[in-house]
Amino acid sequence: MHDASVLDGLAELTGVRMLWFADYYDGPLDGLAVFEGREYWFIAVADDRGVPVDQERRCYVLHAISDEQAQAEWADHRDFVVVVGGPGCVNTPACARGPGDADAAAAWHRDHPWDTRPDHASATAIGWFRG
Repeated sequence: MHDASVLDGLAELTGVRMLWFADYYDGPLDGLAVFEGREYWFIAVADDRGVPVDQERRCYVLHAISDEQAQAEWADHRDFVVVVGGPGCVNTPACARGPGDADAAAAWHRDHPWDTRPDHASATAIGWFRG
């Protein structure tokens, strides 16, 4: 998550549509969104205590990522949804879901450690939006 200071100097964007999220805490924390026909990584902004604001007021920063990075994120997301059974899809049409087998989910998480996920927070921020 971002500190609220990241919003300084960024323009508010309208027309952003979330496609899917990778992390969730009382609402999406990060994932892929589309804006003006291009895919971007979004990251939630925390309040002054480091906690995401409630979902109705939550702000997200859009970060420019390459087409190759977006394709890699899509591949991981689709694999996650098929193996684990979701959640995360908010796009239409939704990704094909698997049965959500607990053993398969545990294996997927073992093979995809959270701390090795790409961090797009340092990618160029183009603006912010409300979720």
